[in-house]
Amino acid sequence: MKALSPDEIYQAIEEIPGWQLVTSDIPAKEARQRTELRKKYEFATFEDAMDFMAVAAGHISSVDHHPRWENTWRTVTVWLCTWAAGHKPSRLDIELAKFLDSLYSRYGQRKTITHEAELDRDR
Repeated sequence: MKALSPDEIYQAIEEIPGWQLVTSDIPAKEARQRTELRKKYEFATFEDAMDFMAVAAGHISSVDHHPRWENTWRTVTVWLCTWAAGHKPSRLDIELAKFLDSLYSRYGQRKTITHEAELDRDR
C-alpha cells in the first residue's frame, strides 16, 4: 500500500470536509510519529454514538482497514492512517473517511467538531 504524497493528501482533504491532518506519537521504545486524518463526530445521544461505531464496525471489518478511534460520551473521534504505508494516509483512508461521513449523515444531529475548544464549549 502506497502512502499519499503531501499534494495528494491536501487534494483528498478537499473531498472530505471536516477532516484534519494531524501528527501523533506512536507508542514504542523508539520515538516515531504517524501522520493521520482526524475527525470528531458529535451525536445527539450516547446511544447514537455507540450505534454509529457498531454499524461502522461491520464495514470496517469487511474492508479490513481499521481506524484508531475513541468514544467520549456522545462524541466519536476517528484517526485514519495506513500502517503498511508507514503510518501515513493512503487511498484506503480517504475511502473509509467518505464511508464514515456518509454513515454519519444518517444521524439526526449533523454537527462535527474539529477543535478541542469547540468540544469544551458545547459541554
